Amino acid sequence: MVSKYELHPFTLSSCPDDPYLECHIKAVGDWTGDFYSLYDSQHIEDGKQVYSLPAFNLQIEGPHGAPAQDWTNYERTVLISTGIGITPFASVIKHIRRRMQQSNAIRSRDLDVPGCLNLRVKKVTLIWICRNQESIAWFTDVINEAKMEMGDDFDVQVYLSSVNALGDVRAGITHIGMHAYFQKTNKDAITGLNNVLTLYDRPNWNNIFRTFCETSPNEKLGVFFCGPHSLGHTLKKTCATFTSTSSTSFSFFQEHF
Repeated sequence: MVSKYELHPFTLSSCPDDPYLECHIKAVGDWTGDFYSLYDSQHIEDGKQVYSLPAFNLQIEGPHGAPAQDWTNYERTVLISTGIGITPFASVIKHIRRRMQQSNAIRSRDLDVPGCLNLRVKKVTLIWICRNQESIAWFTDVINEAKMEMGDDFDVQVYLSSVNALGDVRAGITHIGMHAYFQKTNKDAITGLNNVLTLYDRPNWNNIFRTFCETSPNEKLGVFFCGPHSLGHTLKKTCATFTSTSSTSFSFFQEHF
Protein backbone atom coordinates (compact mmCIF):
# COMPACT_ATOMS: atom_id res chain seq x y z
CA MET A 1 0.00 0.00 0.00
CA VAL A 2 1.23 3.51 -0.84
CA SER A 3 -1.32 5.51 1.17
CA LYS A 4 -4.91 4.94 2.19
CA TYR A 5 -6.02 8.55 2.68
CA GLU A 6 -3.42 10.82 1.04
CA LEU A 7 -4.65 12.22 -2.28
CA HIS A 8 -2.48 13.55 -5.11
CA PRO A 9 -3.67 15.44 -8.22
CA PHE A 10 -2.49 14.21 -11.62
CA THR A 11 -3.21 15.52 -15.09
CA LEU A 12 -4.81 13.32 -17.73
CA SER A 13 -2.64 12.95 -20.82
CA SER A 14 -5.32 10.98 -22.67
CA CYS A 15 -7.78 12.91 -24.83
CA PRO A 16 -11.62 12.79 -24.75
CA ASP A 17 -11.69 10.44 -27.74
CA ASP A 18 -9.49 7.81 -26.06
CA PRO A 19 -11.33 4.76 -24.66
CA TYR A 20 -9.14 4.85 -21.56
CA LEU A 21 -7.71 7.22 -18.94
CA GLU A 22 -3.97 7.85 -19.13
CA CYS A 23 -1.64 9.70 -16.75
CA HIS A 24 2.09 10.29 -16.87
CA ILE A 25 3.49 10.41 -13.34
CA LYS A 26 7.07 11.40 -12.54
CA ALA A 27 8.58 9.95 -9.36
CA VAL A 28 9.90 13.07 -7.61
CA GLY A 29 8.77 12.67 -3.99
CA ASP A 30 7.92 10.14 -1.30
CA TRP A 31 4.41 9.34 -2.54
CA THR A 32 5.20 9.13 -6.24
CA GLY A 33 8.45 7.33 -5.44
CA ASP A 34 6.58 4.68 -3.46
CA PHE A 35 3.98 4.44 -6.21
CA TYR A 36 6.69 3.86 -8.79
CA SER A 37 8.40 1.26 -6.60
CA LEU A 38 5.14 -0.60 -6.15
CA TYR A 39 4.65 -0.99 -9.88
CA ASP A 40 8.36 -1.35 -10.65
CA SER A 41 8.40 -4.40 -8.41
CA GLN A 42 5.99 -5.99 -10.90
CA HIS A 43 8.68 -5.58 -13.61
CA ILE A 44 6.83 -2.89 -15.50
CA GLU A 45 9.14 -1.15 -17.96
CA ASP A 46 9.40 2.62 -18.21
CA GLY A 47 7.46 4.07 -21.10
CA LYS A 48 5.60 0.83 -21.85
CA GLN A 49 1.81 1.00 -21.97
CA VAL A 50 0.17 -1.33 -19.49
CA TYR A 51 -3.34 -2.57 -20.20
CA SER A 52 -3.51 -5.37 -17.62
CA LEU A 53 -2.55 -3.90 -14.27
CA PRO A 54 -1.66 -5.91 -11.17
CA ALA A 55 -4.47 -6.31 -8.62
CA PHE A 56 -4.07 -2.99 -6.78
CA ASN A 57 -6.95 -0.86 -5.58
CA LEU A 58 -6.87 2.70 -6.91
CA GLN A 59 -9.23 5.38 -5.63
CA ILE A 60 -9.94 8.02 -8.29
CA GLU A 61 -11.78 11.29 -7.77
CA GLY A 62 -12.62 13.67 -10.58
CA PRO A 63 -12.06 14.73 -13.25
CA HIS A 64 -11.72 18.43 -12.42
CA GLY A 65 -11.41 21.35 -14.82
CA ALA A 66 -8.14 23.05 -15.70
CA PRO A 67 -7.07 26.27 -17.49
CA ALA A 68 -5.80 24.28 -20.48
CA GLN A 69 -9.36 23.43 -21.54
CA ASP A 70 -9.87 27.01 -22.80
CA TRP A 71 -7.61 26.35 -25.80
CA THR A 72 -10.74 25.86 -27.94
CA ASN A 73 -11.49 29.60 -27.71
CA TYR A 74 -8.57 30.67 -29.93
CA GLU A 75 -7.65 30.26 -33.58
CA ARG A 76 -3.97 30.27 -32.66
CA THR A 77 -2.89 28.51 -29.50
CA VAL A 78 0.53 28.56 -27.83
CA LEU A 79 1.35 25.71 -25.44
CA ILE A 80 4.40 26.20 -23.20
CA SER A 81 5.57 23.53 -20.78
CA THR A 82 8.57 22.39 -18.78
CA GLY A 83 9.36 18.71 -18.24
CA ILE A 84 6.36 16.65 -17.12
CA GLY A 85 4.26 19.82 -17.44
CA ILE A 86 3.55 18.73 -21.01
CA THR A 87 0.92 16.22 -19.84
CA PRO A 88 -2.16 18.50 -20.22
CA PHE A 89 -0.93 19.60 -23.63
CA ALA A 90 -0.37 16.02 -24.78
CA SER A 91 -4.11 15.60 -24.31
CA VAL A 92 -4.81 18.78 -26.31
CA ILE A 93 -2.48 17.74 -29.14
CA LYS A 94 -3.97 14.26 -29.38
CA HIS A 95 -7.49 15.71 -29.38
CA ILE A 96 -6.72 18.10 -32.24
CA ARG A 97 -5.02 15.35 -34.23
CA ARG A 98 -7.97 12.97 -33.80
CA ARG A 99 -10.47 15.62 -34.90
CA MET A 100 -8.37 16.47 -37.94
CA GLN A 101 -8.12 12.78 -38.85
CA GLN A 102 -11.88 12.39 -38.64
CA SER A 103 -12.53 15.56 -40.63
CA ASN A 104 -10.04 14.62 -43.36
CA ALA A 105 -11.55 11.14 -43.66
CA ILE A 106 -15.02 12.65 -44.15
CA ARG A 107 -13.78 15.20 -46.71
CA SER A 108 -12.03 12.45 -48.67
CA ARG A 109 -15.47 10.97 -49.32
CA ASP A 110 -16.82 14.34 -50.55
CA LEU A 111 -19.05 14.67 -47.49
CA ASP A 112 -19.69 17.70 -45.31
CA VAL A 113 -17.89 17.75 -41.98
CA PRO A 114 -20.41 18.01 -39.11
CA GLY A 115 -20.09 21.05 -36.87
CA CYS A 116 -19.20 18.94 -33.82
CA LEU A 117 -15.89 18.00 -35.48
CA ASN A 118 -14.89 21.51 -36.52
CA LEU A 119 -12.28 23.17 -34.31
CA ARG A 120 -11.76 26.89 -34.01
CA VAL A 121 -8.01 26.47 -33.60
CA LYS A 122 -6.08 26.76 -36.87
CA LYS A 123 -2.48 26.72 -35.69
CA VAL A 124 -0.77 25.33 -32.59
CA THR A 125 2.71 26.15 -31.30
CA LEU A 126 4.27 23.85 -28.71
CA ILE A 127 7.30 25.08 -26.76
CA TRP A 128 8.71 22.35 -24.54
CA ILE A 129 11.63 22.99 -22.19
CA CYS A 130 13.39 19.93 -20.74
CA ARG A 131 16.48 19.46 -18.62
CA ASN A 132 17.49 16.20 -20.30
CA GLN A 133 16.72 14.21 -23.42
CA GLU A 134 15.16 11.32 -21.49
CA SER A 135 12.17 13.52 -20.68
CA ILE A 136 11.48 14.12 -24.37
CA ALA A 137 11.07 10.38 -24.99
CA TRP A 138 7.82 10.41 -22.98
CA PHE A 139 5.85 12.00 -25.82
CA THR A 140 7.95 11.51 -28.96
CA ASP A 141 5.27 9.38 -30.64
CA VAL A 142 2.48 11.85 -29.78
CA ILE A 143 4.41 14.78 -31.26
CA ASN A 144 5.54 12.87 -34.37
CA GLU A 145 2.00 11.66 -35.13
CA ALA A 146 0.55 15.15 -34.66
CA LYS A 147 3.27 16.69 -36.82
CA MET A 148 2.52 14.19 -39.59
CA GLU A 149 -1.21 14.92 -39.49
CA MET A 150 -1.10 18.70 -38.95
CA GLY A 151 2.03 19.65 -40.91
CA ASP A 152 2.91 23.35 -40.75
CA ASP A 153 -0.15 24.03 -38.59
CA PHE A 154 1.72 22.38 -35.70
CA ASP A 155 4.92 24.23 -34.83
CA VAL A 156 7.18 22.49 -32.29
CA GLN A 157 10.13 24.02 -30.44
CA VAL A 158 12.07 21.78 -28.05
CA TYR A 159 14.77 23.16 -25.75
CA LEU A 160 17.33 21.28 -23.66
CA SER A 161 17.89 23.86 -20.94
CA SER A 162 20.65 21.98 -19.09
CA VAL A 163 23.01 22.59 -22.01
CA ASN A 164 24.08 26.12 -22.90
CA ALA A 165 24.77 25.94 -26.61
CA LEU A 166 26.52 29.31 -26.65
CA GLY A 167 28.77 29.01 -23.60
CA ASP A 168 29.95 25.40 -23.72
CA VAL A 169 32.39 24.28 -26.42
CA ARG A 170 31.30 20.66 -26.20
CA ALA A 171 27.68 21.69 -26.52
CA GLY A 172 28.58 23.78 -29.55
CA ILE A 173 30.26 20.83 -31.26
CA THR A 174 27.30 18.59 -30.40
CA HIS A 175 24.89 21.17 -31.79
CA ILE A 176 26.82 21.37 -35.08
CA GLY A 177 26.80 17.57 -35.40
CA MET A 178 23.09 17.32 -34.60
CA HIS A 179 22.30 20.07 -37.10
CA ALA A 180 24.23 18.25 -39.85
CA TYR A 181 22.40 15.01 -39.10
CA PHE A 182 19.06 16.84 -39.16
CA GLN A 183 19.84 18.44 -42.51
CA LYS A 184 20.55 14.98 -43.94
CA THR A 185 17.71 12.96 -42.38
CA ASN A 186 15.14 15.60 -41.29
CA LYS A 187 15.13 13.85 -37.91
CA ASP A 188 16.63 14.82 -34.56
CA ALA A 189 19.36 12.32 -33.63
CA ILE A 190 18.83 12.67 -29.86
CA THR A 191 15.06 12.83 -29.47
CA GLY A 192 13.87 10.97 -32.55
CA LEU A 193 11.46 13.79 -33.39
CA ASN A 194 10.71 14.27 -37.08
CA ASN A 195 11.04 17.76 -38.59
CA VAL A 196 11.95 19.18 -35.16
CA LEU A 197 15.53 20.17 -34.36
CA THR A 198 16.22 20.30 -30.62
CA LEU A 199 17.71 23.60 -29.45
CA TYR A 200 20.46 23.37 -26.83
CA ASP A 201 19.67 26.58 -25.04
CA ARG A 202 16.95 28.42 -23.13
CA PRO A 203 14.14 30.22 -24.98
CA ASN A 204 14.51 33.91 -25.73
CA TRP A 205 10.95 34.94 -24.91
CA ASN A 206 11.20 38.43 -26.38
CA ASN A 207 12.29 37.03 -29.74
CA ILE A 208 9.63 34.32 -29.66
CA PHE A 209 6.78 36.73 -28.86
CA ARG A 210 8.07 39.24 -31.37
CA THR A 211 7.78 36.51 -34.02
CA PHE A 212 4.21 35.80 -32.91
CA CYS A 213 3.39 39.48 -33.40
CA GLU A 214 4.95 39.50 -36.87
CA THR A 215 3.13 36.36 -38.04
CA SER A 216 -0.21 37.06 -36.34
CA PRO A 217 -0.91 40.81 -36.52
CA ASN A 218 -4.30 41.96 -35.21
CA GLU A 219 -5.00 38.49 -33.83
CA LYS A 220 -5.75 37.20 -30.35
CA LEU A 221 -3.54 34.33 -29.17
CA GLY A 222 -4.15 32.05 -26.22
CA VAL A 223 -0.95 31.26 -24.29
CA PHE A 224 -1.20 28.25 -21.99
CA PHE A 225 1.57 27.36 -19.56
CA CYS A 226 2.26 24.45 -17.23
CA GLY A 227 5.44 24.70 -15.20
CA PRO A 228 7.10 26.50 -12.28
CA HIS A 229 5.66 29.75 -10.92
CA SER A 230 8.83 31.74 -11.64
CA LEU A 231 8.64 31.10 -15.38
CA GLY A 232 4.89 31.62 -15.31
CA HIS A 233 5.42 35.08 -13.83
CA THR A 234 7.89 35.91 -16.62
CA LEU A 235 5.52 34.72 -19.33
CA LYS A 236 2.58 36.62 -17.86
CA LYS A 237 4.60 39.85 -17.93
CA THR A 238 5.80 39.13 -21.47
CA CYS A 239 2.22 38.59 -22.66
CA ALA A 240 1.14 41.88 -21.07
CA THR A 241 4.08 43.78 -22.57
CA PHE A 242 3.53 42.64 -26.14
CA THR A 243 -0.24 43.06 -25.86
CA SER A 244 0.25 46.71 -24.93
CA THR A 245 2.95 47.44 -27.54
CA SER A 246 1.68 45.56 -30.62
CA SER A 247 -1.50 44.85 -32.55
CA THR A 248 -1.42 41.23 -31.34
CA SER A 249 -3.28 40.37 -28.14
CA PHE A 250 -2.13 37.61 -25.78
CA SER A 251 -4.32 35.94 -23.15
CA PHE A 252 -2.33 34.03 -20.55
CA PHE A 253 -3.46 30.91 -18.66
CA GLN A 254 -1.37 29.01 -16.14
CA GLU A 255 -1.86 25.55 -14.71
CA HIS A 256 -0.21 25.24 -11.31
CA PHE A 257 2.71 22.83 -11.40
